[in-house]
Amino acid sequence: MNPPLFVVDTHALVWFVKGCVLQLRSNSFVSMIHPRARIVIPSYAFTEVQREFTPKMGRNNMRVPPTPLLRLVSKCSNVRILPSDPALLAWEFRLKRNNRANGIPDQDIAIAAAVMVAREHYEGPVALITKDGPLVKWALSAGVPVIWNQSPFQLLPR
Repeated sequence: MNPPLFVVDTHALVWFVKGCVLQLRSNSFVSMIHPRARIVIPSYAFTEVQREFTPKMGRNNMRVPPTPLLRLVSKCSNVRILPSDPALLAWEFRLKRNNRANGIPDQDIAIAAAVMVAREHYEGPVALITKDGPLVKWALSAGVPVIWNQSPFQLLPR
């Protein structure tokens, strides 16, 4: 069985790199540091970090410079950045077209699309690491496990 693949939303990524385990929650943290886990970060998350978590752009109190973040992520052997490609764009279009029905806010569409692309192309369990309420609701309705307060251990290999 392939190890689990975790798609990480922007806030979870920021809290992880800033060491904010209490905000991240222990189950999410354990999932992200597990040696066999695979982590996928949608490229959109870096755009959001640039917009929301830099001193010049964001309103947020937490600052994360995007270039060092990108360097850090690129050195992690179990982390992949999911680029905006035709498969991802197709899912974004589908989700935007149906966003009244699925309830996903526009800023979360790219994360949801990344989850769907991962499910299509990865031959193992795929879960989402997020605290975002509307994204959690969508994921659960789509049959995607969400790791936050929930235990990841049924997905993680021993």
